[in-house]
Amino acid sequence: MFIEDLSVIREILEQSPIFKKRVFVEAERVASGTAIETILSGGFLETVNITSDESWLITQMSGEQYIIEDSHFRERYESTDSAGIYRTVGRIRAVRNPYKDEVSILASWGERGRLRK
Repeated sequence: MFIEDLSVIREILEQSPIFKKRVFVEAERVASGTAIETILSGGFLETVNITSDESWLITQMSGEQYIIEDSHFRERYESTDSAGIYRTVGRIRAVRNPYKDEVSILASWGERGRLRK
């Protein structure tokens, strides 16, 4: 199912509580032009992105990897006492998928992303 009208999700998010993110990740600079597959648990391919000169490769403790540009990285992560390990500094709103089915949305970078049920 492809969702073009995100008003239902926006309404749910606006009413959801805000949580402080408490996540540690590994992060490293990567060469431009590298293809990074974001694979979720169970081998679920979420997206494929190509790195730029400003990219950081983020590896979550679950093994999921994704890229983030330098300006966003510096806003969202802070260093720790351990080399290559960073702590998130953001807040999130988390909700259950209201559609009870796997859905696909158009991500901000122009590629479709999937939400599992």
